[in-house]
Amino acid sequence: MNIRDALELADSKNLDLVEVAPDANPPVCKIVDYGKFKYELIKKEKIAKKNQKKQELKEVIIKNKIDKSGINIKVQMIKRILEEGDKVKIVLQLLGKSKFTPDKFKPILQEILEQLKDIKIEKDITIEDKNIYVIISPKN
Repeated sequence: MNIRDALELADSKNLDLVEVAPDANPPVCKIVDYGKFKYELIKKEKIAKKNQKKQELKEVIIKNKIDKSGINIKVQMIKRILEEGDKVKIVLQLLGKSKFTPDKFKPILQEILEQLKDIKIEKDITIEDKNIYVIISPKN
């Protein structure tokens, strides 16, 4: 339809000519009440924003005296958190004299990372005071 004809038709009905899809060839327009059209767009955006899940950073703390079964339990917990879509900060706490030799405990974190599949390492293994940590997220 010609633009002039569409404008005249919209004017005769006391409505507005609103361009819906400007990228289409030819551009798509609707004859609607602009105020109502804008209100419905805002309402749809609010609903979409409400249903959107924000990614949280959850922390899993492990002691340096953990055994194999304890590691397996922590891995299951981390998998469950990753399935929910959240990031995980795995913290290995060094207790006692072990805080002076943190490099000796890196293999515990590496073993946990090997057991997890389809992950993205956000921040590599880092030593900080009495803790060793790594931040991971699900691979999307």
